[in-house]
Amino acid sequence: MNALQDSSWQVRREVVERLTASHNPEITTELLQLLRQEHRNATIVNSVIQVLALSRVDLIPALIECLHDPDPELRIYATQTLGQRDDIRAIPALVLALADTDKNVRYHAIEALGRLKAREAIDPLLEIAQSQDFFLAFPALDALMQIGDLSIAGRLMPLLQKTLNWRVRREAVDSLAMQDDPNLTQDLLRLLREQHRNPDILNSVLQVLVLSHIDPIPSLVECLADPDPELRIYTALALGERHDPRAK
Repeated sequence: MNALQDSSWQVRREVVERLTASHNPEITTELLQLLRQEHRNATIVNSVIQVLALSRVDLIPALIECLHDPDPELRIYATQTLGQRDDIRAIPALVLALADTDKNVRYHAIEALGRLKAREAIDPLLEIAQSQDFFLAFPALDALMQIGDLSIAGRLMPLLQKTLNWRVRREAVDSLAMQDDPNLTQDLLRLLREQHRNPDILNSVLQVLVLSHIDPIPSLVECLADPDPELRIYTALALGERHDPRAK
């Protein structure tokens, strides 16, 4: 345990490897106690989290208990470790942590749920993504991309219609472009028809159409016959950016 504070990173790495290989629950208990006592010591914290994340001893109940600790820093490290344990039993507790009083705890809970691909977290993550709080909305969208549930494409569309921080808007564009929902192209074209005179929405929709994993070429070609000249212009722009010979 003392060696975890050694000034040499090589020594600390060897200690981490030895502790990780140990299946002694008592050592794990001591590590959790050390994390509680020394969680403001970055050197110790990094080493302890590595061991706790890789240990084969069942730590989920003890780590979940740490989420109720009054110290927000300890709760942060607990969420980080739970996310790295790759154990779905942590998901319900991490979903509850999305309502933690400390914003940094919520941030790390979002990241952990993304790593665990927690479909149970889709609804609260979508709510956070639409909150326009860049600090939390950005990782929430990233987590939704990691979860990769096809059902969320339509529910991400409203993000293109809000006045968002441009970075959040960009993340929403990337999230939609990754979706494989076959209805996405038609939803985007409908939004383009209705809102193509709104510059923010127009640019966002065009970006999704250009980057989309779904093939939008046939639908875009149809839009070239639309009576609205502005819509035809923007459709032509999207077709040009796709660099698809079928658009010629």
